[in-house]
Amino acid sequence: MVLDQGGFRGLVIAISDNVPEDMGSDLIQSIKDLMTETSETMYFASLSRFYIKEVTILTPKHWHVPEIGGEARHGEVYEHANIKIGRMDTEHGELPYTHQPGECGEEGNPILISDDYLLKLMHDPAEMIVKYGLMGKVLTQEFTKYRFGIFEEYGYPGNENNGEKYPSSYTHAYQELNGTHRMALVINSCADTTLEGKLLHIEGENEASQIVEGCDIDDENGEIITDSCFFAADLQNYATSSMGSYQYTDLVSVFCDDEYFPHNHDTENKHNDQCLDETRDWEPMSTWTTILKHTDFDYGHNGGIYVESTVPSFSVYRASSAKFVLVLDNSGSMNSCNRFDNLKTTLKRWVDHLKPHTKVAIVKFGSSNVCATGSETIAKECYVEISDKNDGEDEKRSLRTTIDQMSDMGATHMGEALLSAQKIMKDEHTEYQGQPGVVMLVTDGMANGHIGIDDQQVWKPFQMDRIRVVTLNLGAEIDSKMKHLVTETGGKAFISKSCAGIDGDAFQYASQTFIPNDVGDKAMRNQTTSQKTILGVQMLNRCSQSNDGNQCLKHEFTIEKKLNKEVNINMRLTQFGKEIEAKEFIQDMSVRRRLTNEKMANQSEHPEVDGFSLSFDPGYKNFADFTHLGNVDEEYTEEMLDVYLTAKFPNPPTPQAIAEFTQTTVVFETTAKRNFNGVEDADYYITCNHPAIMETNKEFKIVSRVLRGTTPIDHANVEARVHVSRASDPNAESDPVYFELLDDGSKGTNSGDEHENDGTYTTTISPEQLHLENGTGISVMCNLVESPGGEWNDNNFYDKKKSLPTQNGQFTPYCCGTKDQKWNIPRTSDVTKLLRSSLETGAFLDPSLFVKDADFGPPARITDLEAEMVGQPDDGSVKLSWTATGDDWGTGTAQSYNLVYSDKRKGLMSSNKITRDSKMVLSGSLEPVPAGQQMEVILRLENHHVPGTYMFALNATDDAGKVSRPSNVARVNFHDRSPVVLDADPHLVHGHAKNDLPFEEKIRRIVKDERFVKRFMALIEKNKKIVRDAENNVMEKRLKERMGRRGTSVDRIMEKIKNDEVLRAIYKSKLL
Repeated sequence: MVLDQGGFRGLVIAISDNVPEDMGSDLIQSIKDLMTETSETMYFASLSRFYIKEVTILTPKHWHVPEIGGEARHGEVYEHANIKIGRMDTEHGELPYTHQPGECGEEGNPILISDDYLLKLMHDPAEMIVKYGLMGKVLTQEFTKYRFGIFEEYGYPGNENNGEKYPSSYTHAYQELNGTHRMALVINSCADTTLEGKLLHIEGENEASQIVEGCDIDDENGEIITDSCFFAADLQNYATSSMGSYQYTDLVSVFCDDEYFPHNHDTENKHNDQCLDETRDWEPMSTWTTILKHTDFDYGHNGGIYVESTVPSFSVYRASSAKFVLVLDNSGSMNSCNRFDNLKTTLKRWVDHLKPHTKVAIVKFGSSNVCATGSETIAKECYVEISDKNDGEDEKRSLRTTIDQMSDMGATHMGEALLSAQKIMKDEHTEYQGQPGVVMLVTDGMANGHIGIDDQQVWKPFQMDRIRVVTLNLGAEIDSKMKHLVTETGGKAFISKSCAGIDGDAFQYASQTFIPNDVGDKAMRNQTTSQKTILGVQMLNRCSQSNDGNQCLKHEFTIEKKLNKEVNINMRLTQFGKEIEAKEFIQDMSVRRRLTNEKMANQSEHPEVDGFSLSFDPGYKNFADFTHLGNVDEEYTEEMLDVYLTAKFPNPPTPQAIAEFTQTTVVFETTAKRNFNGVEDADYYITCNHPAIMETNKEFKIVSRVLRGTTPIDHANVEARVHVSRASDPNAESDPVYFELLDDGSKGTNSGDEHENDGTYTTTISPEQLHLENGTGISVMCNLVESPGGEWNDNNFYDKKKSLPTQNGQFTPYCCGTKDQKWNIPRTSDVTKLLRSSLETGAFLDPSLFVKDADFGPPARITDLEAEMVGQPDDGSVKLSWTATGDDWGTGTAQSYNLVYSDKRKGLMSSNKITRDSKMVLSGSLEPVPAGQQMEVILRLENHHVPGTYMFALNATDDAGKVSRPSNVARVNFHDRSPVVLDADPHLVHGHAKNDLPFEEKIRRIVKDERFVKRFMALIEKNKKIVRDAENNVMEKRLKERMGRRGTSVDRIMEKIKNDEVLRAIYKSKLL
C-alpha cells in the first residue's frame, strides 16, 4: 500500500476462509460502504493529506459470488493484507481492532474487523451509530494506528493503585491565573475544549459486571478512590478534536496538533507515553505530529491536495493459485554434507503436497543457469501447473524426476539465476495476470557470478512487481549480501543449523502463506502442533533412564481435545548428515503419558497410550510415521506426552554403534486433524518474528504472539530457541541458547516488551549473549511451553464489549488496558498444557558485529520507574524505584544515570537534574548496578508547593556515550486536603494557550482552500444529522418494543421528542 498524491493505492482487504460464503455479497457491500465513509472522514481529518483511492477486496478461493472479477493480480494473500475480515476476537469484541506490538511510528498488525460487525453495519446502522459513533471515525482511528503508529489518547477503567498504567480519569495539580495551586480532576483525553460526559465505574466480577454511575474522590489525599472509575463522553459534544481520543462524539473531526487544536501533552495515555520527539528534548508528540513524521510525507510529498471525490475504486478478486520459482544452487559445494540428497528429499515431499493449479518452475544454477522444468526455456513455459487429474500426479512425477536429476554445475552464479527467475515470472504475469508469485532461493554459498545479488538490477524488479524472495541458506557459508534480497523484497530468511541442511521450514512457510485454502481445508488438513530436532548425542544415556535402559530419542508434545483426530508423529532421520533407512534404525516406538507424583501413586510409571502404529514411507527411506487412527481418548488430551523412538542396538553396545547413535538426528513433527464432534472451537498457534539482520546499534527483538484464532493468550510461558550456525559445528551439536519471552511492558526486566498484558511476548538479545565467534547466521524458533497460568479472555459480554468507553448499555466497556481486572472473563480451556512451536526462521549476522571492542547499542529504556510520597506532603520526600538497565540494551552495566524532575511535563528532561552526589538524595544510590537489579533512592524536593504534582524521569548512558530513551514518567501528588476541582479549565491544567478562533476559521488558515472549508463544514452538519437521526430511530424502536402495538402513540411521542429538546434529553436518558 502506497500513498500517492494524497490517495492510498493498493489497500488490500482480505476475507478469511472461515467466513461463510452465503453472506459474501452483503459483506462485500458493507466493506464498500465502510471504506467509502472512512475515506471521506480521513480526507477531512487529515486536512486533505490522505484518503483511500483504491481498494482490493480479496475473497477466499472457493467463493463464487457475482461481485468477484477474477483472480488476484498482484500477489495479494490473506497473510499480507492491510485489513482482515474474520470471526470475532473474543477479547476485543466486534469493533475493528489494531494490535500494535511495536514502538511509536511503527506500522501495526493488520486491522481486524469481524464479519458480525460488518453485517450489523448494513442491517442495523442506527443501533451501531448509537453504540459506537459514526463508523468512518472508528476506522479512521484504527487506520492511523495501523499505518502511522499513533496510539490511543484515552485511558481505561482503573487507577495506579490497582495497576492501570493509563487511567481514564485521575487527579493532577495546576496553577490558577491568580497563582494559587489547586488539585483538579483530569479526563484522560485530547480535546480542544471540556468534554461533556459522565464518570462511571464497574461493580461486580466477570459476567456479573455492570456499570454504575459516579466515582468517589477523597479530598483528604486528592485521589480517586473508586477502583474502576472511567469517563464516558456524551455522543453529542462540543469538542472537534481529537480523532485519536473520543472519536465517537459527533463533532470530533481532526487530530490534536501543536497550534490550532492543542495537544494535551501531559495526560497519562499510551500515546504520550510512547510517542516522544527526540528533536524537542523528548517531549510527547501530538498525534498529528506523529502522523507527519511518517515517510509518506518525506520531502514535502503528500502535502495536501483538493479532490472532488473521495470515493475509492473497488476491485473484488478471489485468492489466486500460487506460483513458485525455485532457484536452486547446483554448485559443486552442494555435494558436501549430503546437501544434495537432503534437499532433494525436502523438495520432493513438498511437491507431493502441492494443490491443483499451483504453478512451479525450477531454475538450476552453477556456472550457468537453466530452466529445468516445462519447456526448459527462460520463459513462461518453464512453469509446470499441477492439474486436477489424479491430484496432479503426472506433473508431480515430472517435478520429482527433475529434482532427482540435479547435479554439480560448477560455480555459484546466483545473481544471473535470479534475473532468469524474474524474466520467467514477468513473462507469465504479462500473459495471464494473476499474482506474480514467490521466489524460493536455496543456496549453500557465496555468489561469485558477474552480477552481485545486492545489485539493484537484481532485487529492484522483484520489489517493483511485489515478488517476495524467500531464502534457505544451507551450511555455514552465508553471503552477507543476501540480506538485501530479503529486506528489499519483504521476504523471509531461513538458515539451516547443520551443514546437511535438512530443515524444511522454508517450504512449509511458503505453503502456509502463499497457497490459498480450499473449502473444507480446515476440517481435512493435518495441522502441525509441535516440531523439534533431537540429536542422538544429547539423548545418549539420558533417554534410556526412562526407557528400561534402552537407548532412545524422545520428544514431548500434547494433544488437544478438539485436535485429536488422526494424530501423527512424523520422523525424519539422518546420520552423519546422510539419509538412513528408518526401518533399519528403529527398534520400537511408543507414546507415554508423563505422570505427576499424585498420579504415579495409583498407576504404573509412564503408561503407554494405545492405538498408535508404526509405518515406513516406501518413497522416502529415511521417514517413518507413528499414527493413531480415529480419535485419541479424551483422558490423554491436555496431558504432557512423550514419544519414544527406541533404537536398534547390539548388546553389549559396540563403539561403532554408539558413534552412529550420537551422530543420528531425528526431526519430530506432530500433526492432527480437527475433531468437529460437538462445538467447534478455535485453533491455537504461535508466531515468531524478528529482524532479518542482527547488527550493531539496532535492537534485535524476538516477538511472539500466542493466539486462539485471533484472541491472544495471556500469562503463557514462551521461550525462544536460538542456534548459531558455524562451520566448526557442521552437525549442529552445540547447545542452542534459550531466552524467556515476556509480556510485561519491560517492567522489572529488560525484555524490550513495549506493552504490558497485550498478548505479545518479547525478548531483546545482544550478540554477547549468543557468543557469536565464528558464527555466520542464526536460526530462531519460538515455543509455547507448559503454562499453568495461561488463559484467554472471553470478554464479549453478549457481543457488546468494546475498548473505548461510551454510555450505551449496562455492560463493561473494558478489555484492553494494561492490567487484568476483576471484570475480565478468563478461560483456561486447552491452554495450560498446550505446546506449540513456530516455524524456525533465520537472521543474517552483519560484519559490524565482529569488529573488535564494538559497542553493540545503547542502554535499554527503563519502563518501570515508580514514585511514592514518603511522610507528609509538606516534607516533599519521594521514593523512586526502577530496574537497572544495561550497557548494551539489557545486558551489562550502564555508566551513569540522569534523573530529572519538574512540576511541568514540558521541558522535563532538561529540568532539575539530580546527580549521584546530590544533597537531595537522602538514601539509596544512583550508582549503576548490573542490568536487572533493583535500584531505589529517596529524595527531598527543594521548594516544592502543595497542592502539587511532580513528575520524574531518568535515562542511562553507557561507556561509549550512548544514551537510552527517557524512561516512563512517574508522578506523585502532594495534597493539602482542599476540595478537588471537578471543572477546571483544561487549558490551565495542561498548560497550553487557548485558541479561540472558530473551527471554520482554523481550517481556513490551515488549508487555505475555500472549497475544502465549505465541504468540511457541510460534512460536520451532515454528521450531526446522522447521529441525531440514529438516536431518534433507536428511541423509536425501543419505544415500540415497550409499548407493543400502540404504534400511533409512539408516533405522537416521537413527534414531540423531535421538537422539544428538554423532552428529548429525558427520553434519551431512559432509552439510550
